Order: sequence, then structure tokens, then C-alpha cells
Amino acid sequence: MFLDLYLADMDGFEVMATLRTAKVTVPTIAITGRGMGSLETRAKGAGAACLLNKPIPAEDLLAVLGHTTGNP
Repeated sequence: MFLDLYLADMDGFEVMATLRTAKVTVPTIAITGRGMGSLETRAKGAGAACLLNKPIPAEDLLAVLGHTTGNP
């Protein structure tokens, strides 16, 4: 699942917490347009496999998708 960390009604961190509470396990790739910094650590701590910064080059997107799903 691709999940933007900053949504209008609920941020991506809340979405990941809700999924975790519901015991839903799905590989999550967090995305943001606000830079990386401490967000990467926070996103991974919330359950994201990784964090990508927008705009995302196609080759990076494909590489992360393959790595996350186990289909390189």
C-alpha cells in the first residue's frame, strides 16, 4: 500500500495505527512531499517498510515496490 503521510482528514501515521489496531498487515510504503529527516524514522516506527519523498522517480518506485513485495 502506498500511503501519503499527510492527508486531509487523517494523517498516514493515524492510518497505520488504525490498521495495526485492527491487526491488518499489509506492506506499507509511506510517501511525503515534506522532505525526509526524522520522518523516515517515525514512519518506519509506525510500521512503514520505507519512506519515499515526492516526486518519486519511476526507477526508485519500482525498486522499492519489488523489494517490499519480495518480487525484485
